[in-house]
Amino acid sequence: MACGVAPVPAAVGIVAAESTGNSCIECLSTLSALSPGAPPARLEQLVAVAYALTSPELQQVSLPDFPLENLHAAAGILERIPDIPTHKLAYLLYPYNTFLTKELVRNVEAVLHNLKVNTKPKCHMILAGIKYEGERALVTMDVNGQKSEFAVVTGDRKPGGFAQKVVKTAYQSELLNELLISHSVADFCVVGPKGCGKSLLISQLASLLGYTIEPIVVYQDMTGRELTQQRSTLNNGDTVWRNSALVEAALHGRMAVLDGLHRLHASTIAQLHSALVEAALHGRMAVLDGLHRLHASTIAQLHR
Repeated sequence: MACGVAPVPAAVGIVAAESTGNSCIECLSTLSALSPGAPPARLEQLVAVAYALTSPELQQVSLPDFPLENLHAAAGILERIPDIPTHKLAYLLYPYNTFLTKELVRNVEAVLHNLKVNTKPKCHMILAGIKYEGERALVTMDVNGQKSEFAVVTGDRKPGGFAQKVVKTAYQSELLNELLISHSVADFCVVGPKGCGKSLLISQLASLLGYTIEPIVVYQDMTGRELTQQRSTLNNGDTVWRNSALVEAALHGRMAVLDGLHRLHASTIAQLHSALVEAALHGRMAVLDGLHRLHASTIAQLHR
C-alpha cells in the first residue's frame, strides 16, 4: 500500500472525466442497457467517479484501481434503490477509508468533490420488510424515507430469524442491510479487523435468507486449483477429480464463506475473481475435470 504521496491537483476529477473519452461513453451505454431502470444522471455520475479514480493522474500517486468490472453491480443496486446516494454506491465498490492511507483518502475525496459528489451524505437504511416466496425473498428497504423493493435469492433451509440471539447496534443493522443489497446483485467481501464481528454478521445474513454456510479456510500457499478441484486416487488406482468446498457450495446453493481471504497469493485471488466473474456474468464455472457447471437459468436459455 503506497503512502506519503503528493495531493491530487484540484482539477483532476474534471480532467479525468473528460479525458476518458469513448471508454466512459461505451461503459455508460452498456450499463444503461443492463440496468434501464437506473436514473440516467446518477448513473452518469457514478461512471464519471469510476473513470476519474482510474485516471493517469491518479496512477502517478499509486492509487489502487477502482474496480470498473464491478460497475454493473453498482448499476443494478441503483436500479433497485434509486434513492441510494452516489457516494454510498461508490463506497460499496471502493471502501477507501478501510485500506488507504490518509493522503490517498484525501486524493479520492478531492476527486469526489470536483465531481460534486457529497462525501458525507445522509443515508439511513432500514429493513422495512421481507417476504419469502419460494427460492427468493422480496426485500423492502427504506432509504432516507423512500421505500424500494427488490428480490434476493434464498438458500435451501427455512429462512427467517437469526441463528444466535444478538443485540444489534444501529451500525450492525446498517451493515446487514448493505449485505442484503450487495447479495441481490453480486458476491461480496466483508473487510474488517479480527474480532469485529464479520463471521457473526455473515451468520445473521445466512439465517435470514435460509442459507447453509460452507466454511472454507484458506491459507497462504493455497493455489487456484485447490479452490476448485483436487486430484485423488481410488483404491483400484484410477484417478478422479474431487470437488472443493467452493464448487460443492455452488452446486448445492450454499453460502461459501472464504475465511482469511487476505492470506491468499495475488495470483490465486486473480483466479478466484475470474471464476466468480464467469459464474456471475455467464452462469457457468469451468473446473479441472473439463466439465462446465452451469446455472439453471443458463441451461434454460440453451434449451430455448
